[in-house]
Amino acid sequence: MTGHQPQNWQSLAPPVGSPFRPRLGDLALDLAKDGRIGVVVDIPGDTASSYHLREPGGGGDWRAPGTGATLRPVAVPVTHVTLRRAEPVLDRRARQVGLAVGVHHEDGHSTDSLMVLLWKEAKDLCQALTRMVAEAAPPVSAELPRTAESAATARMLIREVLTYWDLAHLTEPAALIISELVGNAVTHTEGGVIRLAVKKLDVEGVRITVSDCSHARPLPRTPCPEALKGRGLTLVDAFASAWGTDPEPEGKRVWAEVRA
Repeated sequence: MTGHQPQNWQSLAPPVGSPFRPRLGDLALDLAKDGRIGVVVDIPGDTASSYHLREPGGGGDWRAPGTGATLRPVAVPVTHVTLRRAEPVLDRRARQVGLAVGVHHEDGHSTDSLMVLLWKEAKDLCQALTRMVAEAAPPVSAELPRTAESAATARMLIREVLTYWDLAHLTEPAALIISELVGNAVTHTEGGVIRLAVKKLDVEGVRITVSDCSHARPLPRTPCPEALKGRGLTLVDAFASAWGTDPEPEGKRVWAEVRA
């Protein structure tokens, strides 16, 4: 196997005065051998005064000066990039975002670098990651009997789900909303079962759905000040970022979204 000289080998050369001193196992291009490429199998030290190179795949051997003056690095393919720090570096004037990353190469070594993204690229990346996070958390569903005790069961369910999803800070409004929606279904509908579903929308939001067998659309009411009931949907409207009702063949589903 005969090495070859890349057309742009000059661009691989280190700065003048900084000879390339490869490590064992590195690939090196030898200018004195017409660009021949070899694997470094021995380096200058107590037992050798020069570099010992061997063609990849077990070809011929040769030696190069121990100063590294005739050697140049060979670009090693990148295998993957990992995030070093989660906090981005913002350049508002240039409208760019920088991410500290580690670049990992085929030969096993890695280097620190900075991935620079334009605002739009950063936004697109954020949206893609948000979708991936949401898809990684499948919806949670349950069927509860249409009894007064189901509101407490629903609150317990939402607390467990949000804690598991690292969204415990949404527990208070979410528990209130699911309790009111279940309470409305128990009080104002017929049938023996209420269906619940909780879906993660993104890293900071969930959608709560309560389905029942009634086609009647719930509407917020304004009870008199001394009334003890009738404020359920008013509270939902106050604590939800959005809510609504969708018809179903066997009834309806009332949904509410909760965000930080």
